[in-house]
Amino acid sequence: MTNPQPILNDMNDRTREVFRRVVEGYLTSGEPVGSRTLTRSLSEKVSAATVRNVMQDLEYLGLLDSPHVSAGRVPTQAGLRMFVDSLLEVGTVAPEDQEKIDATLGTGDEESKAWPPTVRWLSWSSPTGRSRTACSCHLQARPRPPCARRRIS
Repeated sequence: MTNPQPILNDMNDRTREVFRRVVEGYLTSGEPVGSRTLTRSLSEKVSAATVRNVMQDLEYLGLLDSPHVSAGRVPTQAGLRMFVDSLLEVGTVAPEDQEKIDATLGTGDEESKAWPPTVRWLSWSSPTGRSRTACSCHLQARPRPPCARRRIS
């Protein structure tokens, strides 16, 4: 999906809202989003059957998929791309959050500044992931597999 604008222009407000709510719900929970769940949060009061019809239309467009018959819907890769390119609303970072980011990533000692960016990111992300999730976090860089191509003279 190179240009999501034609699809967006064909969507009415209800379809856009259902699509946005499905993607946001999926990104929040990681689980399929059902029509009954959506009817509770939509601005327009509609039945679960109406939401299912809209979700079916979005599935036909290739923006949503259903893991199995009785599940809700999840966004496809194309749907996620369209959401990021067209519907995602990104605000500015609060100054105190920006200071924390800068302090975490940008002001290490001189030795760590000399490390490659990947090593700096890995050294930062493990404790950050642990503190954000309250779970242990382990990141490991995998070695590159040997190249399968051979030069033929």
